[in-house]
Amino acid sequence: MVWASGNLFVIGGKDSSGQTSDEMNVYNPITNQWSVGNSLPAPVRAADAVLLGNKIYLAGGSNDSSDNISTFYVYDLSDQNWVQKASLLTKGHGLALEILDDKLWAIGGYHDKKRVEIYEPATDSWSSSNNLPHDRWWHRSWNYAGGMYIIGGVSGFNNS
Repeated sequence: MVWASGNLFVIGGKDSSGQTSDEMNVYNPITNQWSVGNSLPAPVRAADAVLLGNKIYLAGGSNDSSDNISTFYVYDLSDQNWVQKASLLTKGHGLALEILDDKLWAIGGYHDKKRVEIYEPATDSWSSSNNLPHDRWWHRSWNYAGGMYIIGGVSGFNNS
């Protein structure tokens, strides 16, 4: 979900039959109405999205076969179209996508739970950064006062 232009954008997920969805639903709180936006290029669930400038960025997730994916899409609010950009370096779902210093950071996620990747919009390229000290997926992130913070989520399973 992303809040942009006074609307809430709900992107992908599962539909009522349990299939991975390519839909984008848009809620307008002023009119209390939902509408259907332009579909994603492919179905995706368990991805994360952020707003930077006038664009929604959607990273990672899983597909209809429950395979982790590395796809990275950008939705331009001006022309209302999705464009596929450079793929993440690592596949995964349940990651956190955050903005810091006008770059996007893909953090953790189920596949490489310690990963930190940085996207440079100007060059449409990803690079690796130092790993997280602990496994993390289904967590939240935010930036504040020039720093990035990670909280919650899952750090591992005890299978004994």
